[in-house]
Amino acid sequence: MLENLYTTKMSMDKEKLQARFAKIQAEPGRRAKGVGVLVFALLLAVMAGTSACIAIGTAEDCAMTDQEFSAYISQPIGAVMADLDYADENILVLHYGDGFFVLDQETRTIRHAVDLSKLNITTQPQGDVTLEVTVDKAGSHAYLSALGPREEIKSYDDYVIDLDSGHVKKGLMPADTEVFRGYGDTFAAIPDGTGWYSSRCITAGDRTYYLSAQASHVGSMELVTLHHDGSPAQRWYLFGEASIIPEEDIPDLYDKAVEYMAQEYHRVYDPYYDIQDLTLSAWKQNGKEATFFYTMTYLHYNRDPDKVAYIQEAKKGDRESYESLYKDYLALKQGNYEFKVVWNGETLELYYENSVKGPESWWGPITVDDFIAS
Repeated sequence: MLENLYTTKMSMDKEKLQARFAKIQAEPGRRAKGVGVLVFALLLAVMAGTSACIAIGTAEDCAMTDQEFSAYISQPIGAVMADLDYADENILVLHYGDGFFVLDQETRTIRHAVDLSKLNITTQPQGDVTLEVTVDKAGSHAYLSALGPREEIKSYDDYVIDLDSGHVKKGLMPADTEVFRGYGDTFAAIPDGTGWYSSRCITAGDRTYYLSAQASHVGSMELVTLHHDGSPAQRWYLFGEASIIPEEDIPDLYDKAVEYMAQEYHRVYDPYYDIQDLTLSAWKQNGKEATFFYTMTYLHYNRDPDKVAYIQEAKKGDRESYESLYKDYLALKQGNYEFKVVWNGETLELYYENSVKGPESWWGPITVDDFIAS
């Protein structure tokens, strides 16, 4: 309705709207002038509200669902341990993998759990492109951005998370922001730390905080609080005791999958290709099952392309096509696949996304033999 009011479109920018309503106000009669002022004020208010809704997401938009949270705390801790982003006597802020959390120190509960995979931002802790999280000194906002070569990070967005409400919006950290800098080196500050602990600790007031894990999965991570007066350290599980799944219920799927896939690929493909490398990546585990990408890098055993039938045929025709096929045949090649494994208590069961066995199941049971044409 407002879009067509007085044939003035809301999609106009502020300057055009001002010009449009100046014309309305210039028309004869007090009524026209009054209507122009009223409608212009109304439209600016609507535009401001619309802009805010577009720019700011709600906590629910980016929040982890119960299912996502369950999968998150069940996954193994990777090569890099989580680190704290902020801590004081009231809240704790940390990120790890796809999770960004604000926790309540007093109640020891999660205030906000943001799923970073729902944002256009990298979550990598290492490599050429990494995620940087900066919290202001007041502990009110966190600023997320990608670090790396300009060309590689230009496709990512920057975000601001309100630590009180959990709301997320796109935006940059203001230049005059006073940032939190209470970080220290855990290995130097706590030489007798137990378990696997974070490399970064935080000192705030008369306390020092760091993260520790006694087991291999994310749900086992604890906050350790050291009191400078010498009183006993306090420890509590970040995600609640319910998240501590007994280790025997989470088989070491990653090692089993690495061994199983290597054995199967060599068994099936060795007669056909000279395998140079097998890589398992993007590992995501949920209890007794996990999804991952698998890449085989290989060469043809025959290093003389002219002995290959289709290249012999190409040689009889166009020279450019022949040379292209010749080079391609000698080049290092890759085959990429997405799999899921399930541990049934005795062996691994393998599934393939969009299985070649048919469309009846998105994850269809498969063996590596099925990829060889009969």
